[in-house]
Amino acid sequence: NGNRNLNSFSSVCFFYAMNVYDQLGVPMGLIDSAWGGTRVEAWSSQDALDACEIEDNVMPNNPQNSNSYLWNSMIHPLRKMTVKGFLWYQGEANANWNMDKYSCTFPTLISSWRDQFSMMSNTSPDAPFGFVMLSTIKYGTAGTTYPRLRLHQTADYGFVPNPDMPYTFMATAVDTYDEENGIHPRYKKIVGERLAYAGLGVAYDLDSFPINGPIASEVTQDDTSYFLEYDQDITFDSSELSGFFYCCAEDCATTNDIKQWPPVDPA
Repeated sequence: NGNRNLNSFSSVCFFYAMNVYDQLGVPMGLIDSAWGGTRVEAWSSQDALDACEIEDNVMPNNPQNSNSYLWNSMIHPLRKMTVKGFLWYQGEANANWNMDKYSCTFPTLISSWRDQFSMMSNTSPDAPFGFVMLSTIKYGTAGTTYPRLRLHQTADYGFVPNPDMPYTFMATAVDTYDEENGIHPRYKKIVGERLAYAGLGVAYDLDSFPINGPIASEVTQDDTSYFLEYDQDITFDSSELSGFFYCCAEDCATTNDIKQWPPVDPA
């Protein structure tokens, strides 16, 4: 009763549930088990970490980022509860910590949570898992750490669901950035709404809700131009976009400055 009950609750989680309820008319029970600024390794079981060859890490002065600390204390005790699925909003804490292993640690966390919950409750072994793609901390930066981490969030496919991450769905948040709040944009409503629309398609099989946006299905080139073909109709709006950058071969994985990439102006 009253908005005060939501002061410490996840806004994205609440807006996700509100939008799903508006479509289904079924009340939703929500559990918020979260700790800001923490790493994926803290939420992973030891078996999941071993699968990705993650080294042991214990941080006495920052224990919430120790390996498996939050899995043991904040997820493991919930396994006997039957849940419909999971929502995940994390990433920036791994921008400078095991970032290039995130394409293993995150999909493995998803599989591990599904296995553990389905083993201990009536949770489906294919329980849907939704997540928010990492936003940006500062517009105009030439660094590639966050874009690379966004790719790792999809197991390097660039989209979900995919063969390594079935029954997953995603919301983009990069365009919700605002200068005052940086990596924590104020506009949570649109993020929760996007997550709900994708979830209605993946988790609830409603065909009227798309599970992802247009994906480049083919790229060709001639002497002067690149041609991208998308799997869905797309309307290009160049009012804010200044151009594309492309990167070839191994430079994409090693160069942390897009100023070293060749710019391509959109036609």
